[in-house]
Parts: sequence; C-alpha cells; structure tokens
Amino acid sequence: MLCRLYSALGRFVFIFMSLSPLYPPRFWGLDKLYWSYVKLNCADVLEIPEYPKYSGCYCVGNHPIVRVELMGDVVRLHRKTKNLVFDLDDGTGICSCCYWLRGDEEEEDNDTVKLKLGQLVTVRGKITVYRGQRQLTAAAVCILTCSLYLSLLREINCFVPYLVLSGVERDVHAECRRWVELIHLKATVYKKPFMPPKEALEGKHGKLDSLRQSDNDPVSVTREAILDYLNGREASTFLFKDLKEEPVVVFAIRHTLQLKEDNFLAHDKICQLLRKALMLMAEDGQVYLSNLIEDRYEVLNFRVVTPIVLRIITELQKDDGIHLESIVSSLHASRSKLAKVQRSVVKESLEQLVADSDIYEVSHRRYKAVD
Repeated sequence: MLCRLYSALGRFVFIFMSLSPLYPPRFWGLDKLYWSYVKLNCADVLEIPEYPKYSGCYCVGNHPIVRVELMGDVVRLHRKTKNLVFDLDDGTGICSCCYWLRGDEEEEDNDTVKLKLGQLVTVRGKITVYRGQRQLTAAAVCILTCSLYLSLLREINCFVPYLVLSGVERDVHAECRRWVELIHLKATVYKKPFMPPKEALEGKHGKLDSLRQSDNDPVSVTREAILDYLNGREASTFLFKDLKEEPVVVFAIRHTLQLKEDNFLAHDKICQLLRKALMLMAEDGQVYLSNLIEDRYEVLNFRVVTPIVLRIITELQKDDGIHLESIVSSLHASRSKLAKVQRSVVKESLEQLVADSDIYEVSHRRYKAVD
C-alpha cells in the first residue's frame, strides 16, 4: 500500500512539473540531469512521457533524460548467449532489464555473471523500447560497500565515484534509504523546472529567433549538436559509430530533417549529415580524423594543444618572449592534425598555461616559459 501511494504521489509530481516549458535539443546539455543517471522507480520508467517530437528521450518535468538508475529485487532471470535479461521489482512496478555480455566470461564482472533471483541490485542504463514495451538497457550496476562512509560523504557534499561497473547491492538498508532519497529528489531537484541561462536563450546576437533560424540549416544544427556532445565528455577522441548512436545528436538531426521513420534510409541520411558536419569541423580545425580504419576522430581542444604550445615556447625561447602569431604558425607547421587548429584554442591554451604558472606574459601577446 505504501509503495502504491508513493508511486501515485510521484506521478502526480511529474504531471505537475510537466507544465513547465520544453526546450529544443540545443539546450539539453545545459541541464545537469541530462548527463546524469536520474534516480527513478520502476513505475516512473514505465509511465513517464516521451519528450515531444524526440523519441527515445523522456521527460521528468521539463528535464530531458535518457539515462536512469533503478533499484529493486530480481524477480525473473533469463540467461542467453549474448545477453542477460532480468526483471526488477521495487514495489511500484516491474521493469525489464537487458545486460549485454562482452563475449568473454573472464572480462565480465563476477557479480553480474552470478546474478541470482531475489538479489537486490542497482541498475544503471538507458530507457529503450523492445517489442512495444519499455525496458532498461543496462550499462552498470553500482556497488555500495560502506553505506555509512558514503552517507557521510554525501552530507558534506563530496563527490562519490562509482568505480565498479557491475555488481550486486550488498547494503540491506539501501532500498529503504532509496525510497527516502527519491521522495527528497522529486520534491527538490526534479520539481525545479529546467531553465537555460539567459545568455544561451538570447544567443550571440541577443535574439532567440537567431537560434531558431539555424533549424533551417541541417549541417549547422548537426555541428551544434556534435559540439554539445563533445563538450560534455572528458575524452579527447571519439568513434563515428558512437557518435551516430548518441541520442542528443540523432534527435537533433531527426528533428531538422523531419525524419519520423526508423529504417535504413533514415539511418543513411543521418550518417550522411554527420559526415558533412565532421568534414566542415575538420576544415575549421575543430576535429581531426586520426584513424581512418577505425573511423576515430580527435577533438582539437585546448587540452590537446596546451602541451604542444608549452613545448614550442620552451624550444623557441627568446629574451623578449615569443609572439602569439609565431606560436600559431609553429603549430600549423608542426603536425598535420594541427595544421588548421583554431586561433581561439591557442589563446585558451596560453591562458591555461599562464594560470598554471608554466609561462608568463612578457608583453602584450608575447610569452615566455618559467625557468
């Protein structure tokens, strides 16, 4: 009875929050919940509405989410050659989960391989639809080995890393604390509407209409979606196969091209537009095709350029320092991947080196390494 009442209360909160305005995909990266595994219960996953016009993305209020975290008891378990299918029951409903195996049992986590009925597990993954039914495509199952220590860390607002990719929940009180935590999240975090900063809404030209006009240019929208995706990642490289499956990128392209069907032709159009956008980004020095066979790209941001800038300043050391333009020229001639690196990225790298006290500015735009 308590679980059903709690589930009904949660759905009422979501309906109340859904009155907030919804925003296009270009703003989703500004919402912290979009990049997080949002903690929900099974009933929420089965009933939360899809984001209008963007299949595969869901609404918690006006927050766009694609990743969720569930906790529940394993009530059904079916092992297959390539995946592990199990049902989670948290008292509010039953959600089916699918965990794809890597193919080598030695590489699989022991807890996941030995998963048994009745075990309490915490599953992370993306909401997908299989044969008309929603399920969770599991990517991780978090382990909390010391609940008291983690609780203390949360009380002082310390980041708690999840270091283990898969496992079985070993904290017998975790489910009770989870209910309390979900009530708190829905009443505070999820209830607060997502509102992009005023600067983002106004855009560079101070008008929201200027952002809407970019919808007429599919390549520009795709480039913007790719940049949002890359800005939310710490890795400096990415594969094309991962990019074409990233929800925020696919949603932006589908909306721009008005693609409603999910077939080979639509998939081919998405790939073609991604190729055009990446080609222009490579021409502008934003990315570089580092491995043609693997279809791997490298992001030419300040993290990649900074160590090379420091090396150039050290090698070309002068009493009066080295000018910004000389650094840019040296970068363009040093490596093929930096032949078109943007000047703004070089300036950002120099600012970072100055902040780290690796170099100092001798005069206007002239830099020298710290001895």
